[in-house]
Amino acid sequence: MREGGISIIYISHRLSEVPLVGQRVTVLRDGKRIATLPVNEADQDTIIRMMVGRELKEQFPKEETSPGKPI
Repeated sequence: MREGGISIIYISHRLSEVPLVGQRVTVLRDGKRIATLPVNEADQDTIIRMMVGRELKEQFPKEETSPGKPI
């Protein structure tokens, strides 16, 4: 499609698909364009940081729990 001058806009939160469908990635947040990068410069951590506006140190923080009484 690129050789024919055809463009598409592909919107997805499935970040693993991004390098498969395009040459550039643009991140939008709160209705504003945050950045446009060549897909080979935009790893998943970079994209996530641009999406949320900060570094994610723990995506799934561990919670301390103690087992209850056996049933």
